[in-house]
This record gives sequence, C-alpha cells and structure tokens, in this order.
Amino acid sequence: MLLIAASRGKLDLLKEVGRELDHGRGLKRTIADIKNPFGGGVIHIAASYGKIDVCKYLIEEVKVNVDDKDDDGQTPFYYASMEGHMLTAMYLLEHGADPATSNDIGFTPLHHAAEKGNAELVHVLLSKGINVDAQSDNATPLLMAASTGKHDIVKILLDHHADPNLSVSHLGTPLVTAVTFKSLQCTKLLIQAGADLNAKTQQGEMPLGVAALKGVTEIIKCLLEAGADPNMEDIIVLNRCKRFSEAKSKGEDAFRTKDYFLAIAWYSEANALQPWEATILSNLSLCYARLKIASEALSNAKACIRFRPNWMKGYYRAGVAYNLLKEFDLAVDAFAESLKLEPENSELQSAFQLSVMSEISIEDRILEAAYFGDLTTLIGETPLSFAIKQDQLGAVTYLPENGANPSIPNADADGSTPLQISVAAGLNHTVQLLLSKGAYLHAQNRSGSAILLAACSRDAELVQILLDHNADPNFFAAHLCTSLAASITTGSVECAKLLIQAGADPNGISLESTPLRYATHRGESEIIKYLLEAGDDPNRVDWNGEKPIEISAFQGHLQDVKTLFPVTSPIPACSEWSVDGIVRYVRSRKAFQKRKRKAKEVLLETKLKAEDSFRSKEYDMGAGLMDDQDATLLSKRSECWALMGKAGPALADAKSCITLRPDWSEAYYRKGVALNLGKEYAEAADAFLKSLKLNPDNIELRNVFRETVEARVNSIHLQREQDDDANKRRFFSLSRV
Repeated sequence: MLLIAASRGKLDLLKEVGRELDHGRGLKRTIADIKNPFGGGVIHIAASYGKIDVCKYLIEEVKVNVDDKDDDGQTPFYYASMEGHMLTAMYLLEHGADPATSNDIGFTPLHHAAEKGNAELVHVLLSKGINVDAQSDNATPLLMAASTGKHDIVKILLDHHADPNLSVSHLGTPLVTAVTFKSLQCTKLLIQAGADLNAKTQQGEMPLGVAALKGVTEIIKCLLEAGADPNMEDIIVLNRCKRFSEAKSKGEDAFRTKDYFLAIAWYSEANALQPWEATILSNLSLCYARLKIASEALSNAKACIRFRPNWMKGYYRAGVAYNLLKEFDLAVDAFAESLKLEPENSELQSAFQLSVMSEISIEDRILEAAYFGDLTTLIGETPLSFAIKQDQLGAVTYLPENGANPSIPNADADGSTPLQISVAAGLNHTVQLLLSKGAYLHAQNRSGSAILLAACSRDAELVQILLDHNADPNFFAAHLCTSLAASITTGSVECAKLLIQAGADPNGISLESTPLRYATHRGESEIIKYLLEAGDDPNRVDWNGEKPIEISAFQGHLQDVKTLFPVTSPIPACSEWSVDGIVRYVRSRKAFQKRKRKAKEVLLETKLKAEDSFRSKEYDMGAGLMDDQDATLLSKRSECWALMGKAGPALADAKSCITLRPDWSEAYYRKGVALNLGKEYAEAADAFLKSLKLNPDNIELRNVFRETVEARVNSIHLQREQDDDANKRRFFSLSRV
C-alpha cells in the first residue's frame, strides 16, 4: 500500500499507512524495508512517477537515503531522469543526489537522457561535471544518441568534447553506429568532429562497408566526399556477402527437391544477412505458399513489394497469399497491379481470372444454395449467417421461410448460430425476427450464449428482447461467467437490474465469485445497493476468505464500505468494528499476510485437485478447477478441453496462456492443438511454427507441424474438388436459365 500511495502521490495516505506499519522500529526503518520485486523502495517509486511532494517528505522529514540503490544499482535520481521528470530530478540533485551514479552495467542518467533526446537534462548533467564519455558495458552517451538518430544530442555532446572515435564492445565507434541506423545528420556531425572514416569494429566492420550493406546512398556519398577509402577491405561485409550467397544457393537446392521447410531455413538466414533483397523475400513467400502458411507468405510478399515496388513478382506473391486467405478482392487487386507491370504475362492473366471467379457475391452464393435445396450449410457458414453478417434483412426474412434453420451453428471453430451473430453485432431487429422463427436461445459457442453476449454489450434493449422470449438469466457455461456477472463487470446498471428482475440469482457463483464480489471490486455503488436489496448475502466470503466489505475497503471505495457496514457481521480479526477501523484493518500487515497465505493455500489446493482429475481422466472436472492467472494450469486446462473435443474453450485457454507467457513454447503448442481440433489448419500451422521457433530441438513439434501442414494441404484439395463440383452445378444452372 505504501508503494501504491507513493506512485499516486497520496501523501496523507502514505503517512497514515507508514504509522500503521511502524511497530516501534522507527518510521525511517519501516519505510526503508518496503520494496517492490526489483528492490525499488518507496522513494524510487515516487521519483519514477515524478511525485515531488512525496520525495520531499521522505528526504526532509523521514531522512531516507537519497542515493539508495535498487537490485540493479539504480538510485531515485536515476529513476526520475530515466522517466524525464525534470522537477523531481532537479530537487533530488539539490538535496545531494549523485548525478554520476551508474547502474550495475555502467549506464548513467546521461546515457538515458542521450538515448531519449532529453536535451534539457543532458545540459544539466554536463553542467554538473559529468564525464561526457562515461562508458557502460555496451555504450557511451554519444553512441546512444547516434543509435537513435538524436542529432541534436550528438551536437551537444560533441560541443562538450565527446570523443567521436571512442569504441565500445561490438558496436564500434559512434560513426559506425550512426551509419548502421541510417542517420545522415548524425553521420555528418561526427565526420565534422573528426571521426575516423576507416575505423573498424571488433568484427572488421567499417562505416563505408556498412553503408553499402544498408544501401544508404546519401551516406555512402557523404563518406566518400569526406575521404573514406573505397578500396579498404571490409572483412565483415565480405564475410556477409559470402554467407549470403551460400545460404541463397542452399535454399535454391532445397526448393528444387521440394523440401520447403529446409528452403525456408536457408532463405531466412539469407534474409537476415541482406533483409532488403527482394528476390529472397519472394522465394520465402513462395515456400510458405507451397506449405499453405498464408500469413507468412503474405508478410514476405509485402516486404518484397516494399523493397522493390516496381517488380511484378512481389504483387504476384501477394495475390497468391490473399487467395490462400480467401481474401479474393485483395487478391484481384494484387494480381491487377502485377499485370500492369507485365501485361503480356499469361500466368498472371490466368491467376487474375481465377481470383475474379472466386470473388462471388453473397447473393450469388445464397441463391445457388437455394437453387440446389441446400439451405443448411455452405462451406463452413450457413447462408443465413452470411446474410446476417451483410445485414441483408430481406434474405434473413426469406431464408427461414424456405427451409433455413435459424438454430444451426456455423461449421467453423467458433460455431456461432445466426442468433449469436445477430446479438454480437447489435442487430436488434434481426434478433427479434430470428426469435419469431424459433431460434434456440441457449446455444453456446466459445463466447457464451445469446443472453451473455447481450449483457457484455451493455445493450439493455437487447437484454430485454431476449428475456421477453424466456431467456434463462441464470444459464451459463462452466468456463464463463453468468450474464449478471458480465453486466456488472461492464458497468451496466440497467442490464443488471433487468436480469435481477427476471430472476437472476444475486448469490449465484460463476468463476468462483458472486455478483457482489464483482461489484465491490469495480466500485459499482449503485449495483451494490441493488444487489443488497435483491438479497445478495454481504457476509458470504470468497475463495480468499474475504467479505465484500473487505474488498471495498482494500480497493479504497469508502462509500461502498459505508453501504455494506450496517448489513455486515463483525470480522473477528478486526479489533475496531467501524468504517475507519475496517479500512485500517485491511491495510494492515496482518491482513496482508492473511491474504497472501490464503492465496497460496487455494492455488496449491486447486493445482492438486486439477492434477488428480487429469490423472483420472476426469477432464471436465479438471478444467473447471484451474486458475485463470496461472499459465501452467491454463495450458493443462486447454489440454483437458481438447481431450473432451471442445475446440473453443481449448483455444480460449491457450490464448490466455500466451498472454501470460508469450515466450513459452507449450502455450503455442496448445493453441495449435485447439486450432487443429477446429480444422483451422492454416492457423494451427502458424501456432506450431511459433512453438517450434521457441523450442527448435523438439522432434514432436517438428512432426506435428508437418502433419498439420499435410492436413491443410489435404483440406485445400478437398475444398477445390467441392468448388469444382459447385462450379459445374453453377454452369448447368445458368445454362438452364
């Protein structure tokens, strides 16, 4: 709480909490003992947020050490200067802060000021006599400024006699750095200051060679005019060129043998050496296209166009990628651009015509389905879903009257019904129309039922429409919250009232929380009052052993504490049962230790129960026991859902797992498994590829990646056969007409 108060500049709160935590040890020691996970104390936090009043109190009254260091060796002045809080930084300097302080890798405030272009702070620091050439493990301030193109800072540092030839580690001199990051202005300033035009890095890299490698003509011209030797051997550049040629050659050999995975590996190495080489990008796009990995094919095609905008092949590769993605209108545009550059190319003409044929309007697809009596399914989506997404009210009215079932979900990974699509899009009139045609209200997809989607949208009119058609306000899936909880978490008082009036259980538990807990967490004062009137129990403890009033007090919602106090039974651990007493209690060390201990117990218990369920193959129970903030458990729950054949929840948990641990191979593996289950083979291949990049030696991953690609290829072939049959039927139907 002290750290939070410091970050928000709440001086009164900081003083109050400090006194509460001081058990006779002295305020200075009490405050000094409070640290964040990185060893930053209260004064570090105050300085990093520019809270000068808090800094004044801590330094002048509490007498904390102005140069106290965190675990990385950074002082409060370091924090303030790094975040650009000039007033706070100046105050700290005036009260004894060391301006030359450096962290554990040698970075000083001057390094950061130079990197961020903070000219005012650079001037202040230099006026304090700071070493203009201060060296860290990796850079000098001049090199930092050159690496970010801050030419005004480069000039200031040079005017203060910074050494333009001081070389640090593998980065070389500031001139090599300026050329590497393509800054012409920095290059000119450094040359004027006497930078060595032919100085080499540890790897033998020189400014002119780097400029040639980067393809920056203006810098090459500038260096030559200044006297750079065009005949000096640049070891690193020659080595790069040799490695590039070898990688390109091996990529071509692999492509000829149709080993596209190996070709991608070699072409990627060549691309890393010469990222501007359009032919390599084109070849990469082609390899990914052959493997049906559309997103990577498109990414490389776009890069190819960026570096060679007048080359037809880049647009052609983009067209192929868009076709794989079924973005036929964009494919048409790409092939058209390609044809403009080579109008006589017969291969391009054929590709263009095929793309135009693929771009069939929704009306044509629905009419074709109607003609052949197939009003239930159409390549993954029902015609009714197509019509709703295009807001074609006439077709939406016509199709159910002629055999289209308004309750059939799409045959894709999401599995949305026409009603769910309409609710999510806020098409209230369409929702009423579908309900009048008998649409099933309680169908579930990965995002929940119609009533949950409506509650999430905060659309009270839509919620009322569904309730008028007897939607169950207490219906929900195990892995999702109730519609009442959703309306509370989105702050919709009106939706919450409608649901409670319709019979939503005010004490119903979803995701281990009651509606009142959701409301107290968010500080929804009006909803709290309404829930209490509806019979929500204010004395019910949550999984952490806390009552709603404790949550409100901990969140700082004083008005809600006052509302809950008259109806809440006293808490035995709270010695003074009053509004102020509760607030002091929840902020005490005793309450903090209790919460921490309980959280550990619950997490351990949940893990054990989930693992027992998994071992006994009770996957449904195991999935329901998992904790949504633990990446390992989310991965295991995703596996549970997959083993039960539930692609939607498996994918949702895999995505949450990636959010928590974006660098974990298994998270992407789980995503791939879920997408495979939903027959989303292209996206599954992407997920497995990311997993493989994070764990390249995993043979199982390599095998599953290949299997997924093969499945994708087979599905494409099957789709083409179906498309061919459909085209034949279309041809004969048009012939009859």
